[in-house]
Amino acid sequence: MSGGASHRALAGVIIGQVCLHSAMAGLRMSAPLMLLQTGGLFGLSPALTAGAMVALFAAAPIFTAMHIGRWVDRRGFHKPMGVAVAMGVSGGLLAIPAGLGRLWIGWESALLADGVRALLLTLGALLLGTAANLTHICAQRTVGRLAALASGDPATRRSELKRMFSWLGLAPSLSNVVGPLVAGLCIDHFGYAITFAVLAGMPALTRGFMRWVPRETLAGDAASTRARQAQTGILASARELLALPGMRRLLMINWFFSTAWDLFSFLVPLHGHALGLSATAIGSVLGGFAFTVAAVRVALPFLMGRRSEAQVISICYVVVAAIFLLYPYTRALWHMLVLVVPLGMALGAVQPMVMTTLHHITPDDRQGEAIALRSMCINLSSATLPLGYGALGAVFGAATLFRLMGGLLLLGARLSTGMPTSRH
Repeated sequence: MSGGASHRALAGVIIGQVCLHSAMAGLRMSAPLMLLQTGGLFGLSPALTAGAMVALFAAAPIFTAMHIGRWVDRRGFHKPMGVAVAMGVSGGLLAIPAGLGRLWIGWESALLADGVRALLLTLGALLLGTAANLTHICAQRTVGRLAALASGDPATRRSELKRMFSWLGLAPSLSNVVGPLVAGLCIDHFGYAITFAVLAGMPALTRGFMRWVPRETLAGDAASTRARQAQTGILASARELLALPGMRRLLMINWFFSTAWDLFSFLVPLHGHALGLSATAIGSVLGGFAFTVAAVRVALPFLMGRRSEAQVISICYVVVAAIFLLYPYTRALWHMLVLVVPLGMALGAVQPMVMTTLHHITPDDRQGEAIALRSMCINLSSATLPLGYGALGAVFGAATLFRLMGGLLLLGARLSTGMPTSRH
C-alpha cells in the first residue's frame, strides 16, 4: 500500500471512530449528570444510580467482545462498522424521551415513570456501549493490518505499529473532548432531550469516512479462520490467548490504567457537582483531560526516543498515582484543569505501548480475538467497579476513592518489569 493510501485509510479509521465514540462519551457524561441533578431513580442515592448508569456502557461488551472479535477476524472492517453505526444512532434516539422531564410530571405512579426512564437510558447505554466497543475492535485490528502492509521488515513494522497506534489513540481522546463538551454546552443551553438528539446524529457521520478504508481480501483467510473458530470454542480460545507468553501480565497492566481512567471519568462529575460547578465546567475538565491525552499521543513517537515500552509504562504508573493522591485537594476549576495535564500525558502514553506489544505477541489471524479479550477484561471492570464507586462515593466521598486508586497504582507499578517484547 502506498504512503498516501495508507494515510487516507488511517485517517478514515480515526475520524470514523471519533464520530461514533463521541456519541458514547457524551451520553456517558450527560445521563449520569441528569440523574445527579434530578435526584436519581427509585428513591436511591443519586451517586449510586449515576454509578450504575456508567457501568451499563460496559455491560454488554463483557459478553459480546469475544464473539465480536472472532466475527471481525472473519468479516474485516466494513460490515461490522455498518452494524456499529446503526446501533449508535439507535442508542442515542432511545435516550431522547428520558430527557423530556415534562413527560413524567403528573404520572400517577412515580415508580412507573422512573421505570420507563430507566429502561430507555439502559437500552441507550447498552447499544452505544456495544457500538463503541465494536468500533474499537474494528479500528485496532485494521490499523494492525495497515502497519503490516506498510512494511514487511519486523523492526520497521514495530516502529510503524507504535506510530499508527499513537495516531489511532487520538480517536478516543478527541472523542472524549468532543462528546463531553458538546453534551455540556447542549445541556446548559437546550436541555437533555436536545442533547441526546445531537448525540444520536454523530454516529451517522461515520458512514462517509468508512469509504476511505480499503476493503480487505478475506476469501481464503476468512475460510481458514472460520474453520479454526468452528473447532475452538470461546472459552478454549480465550485460554489459548492467555497462555501466550506475557499476555496475562500485559492485560493486568492494561487493567490498572483502564480502571484509573474509568474512575477519573466517574469522579470528575461527582467531585465537580460537590464543588458546585456547571455542566460546561465539568465537561471542560473532561475535555481538557482528553485533549492532553490526544496531544501526548501525537508527540509520543518523538518523546519516547529509545525508551522501551516497559520504561514508559513504569514512569506512567508513578505519575498517575501521584495525581490521584493530589486530586482530593482541588477546590476550584483551575486546580482541576492544572492536574489533568500530567494525568492526561501519563494515561495517554500507555495504550500505544500496550497495543504495540499485544500485536507483536499475537498471531496475525487472531488479533481481533486478542483485542476483544483485552476489551472484555476492561469492560468487565468498567461495568462492575462503577457500582462500587457509586456506593463508596455516597458513603466516603470522592476523596477516598482518589486516594485508594493512587495506592493501588503504586502497588501495581512492578508489573511493567519483564513485559513481553517478542512474538510467540
